[in-house]
Amino acid sequence: MRIRLSLLILLAASVAACDDGLGPQPWDATPDTVSLYSASRSELLGYPSAFDFVNLAVIRVESPGSAGSWDVVLAGSAGLQLVPAGAFEGQDSRAGIAVITGTTFEALTSAPTDTSQYSSQAVALQQGSVYVVRTRRAVCSFSTAVHFAKIKVVSIDAARGVASFAVVRNPYCNDRSFVPPKD
Repeated sequence: MRIRLSLLILLAASVAACDDGLGPQPWDATPDTVSLYSASRSELLGYPSAFDFVNLAVIRVESPGSAGSWDVVLAGSAGLQLVPAGAFEGQDSRAGIAVITGTTFEALTSAPTDTSQYSSQAVALQQGSVYVVRTRRAVCSFSTAVHFAKIKVVSIDAARGVASFAVVRNPYCNDRSFVPPKD
């Protein structure tokens, strides 16, 4: 009986919190631009080649302590690819990439709910293409969860081994929407 009463009080408090300014906070969906360098090219050693979508940070994969702190890495020599962390032996990651067709970056309002759309394999990059990244599991409130981000290839220079992306990530755990809540 006490457990049920406690759950009822917790549920009532969480519903009430939505009306008092403690509910979903607004966030900015203005895309950030990120440039990554191919980890497959030795002359680019020391340049950021991976991206951490949980903390929105570029990562140098050869840096000490970088293992497990990124979601995708840019790879390839002739053609560039994004490779989720889980594709590498020894990496236990839920990160995945979904190739999105039939819409634009601006029109994409949510991440796919069908988990089979997210691949843990390398995805070939194409100029202007749109992708959704599901991050690795990370600490979120009192548990672990994933984040979702949409990305668009802004530029690819395979000869130089660099690609730039527009990135919008929902800051809320397990929330697939790319549209910020209204005030």
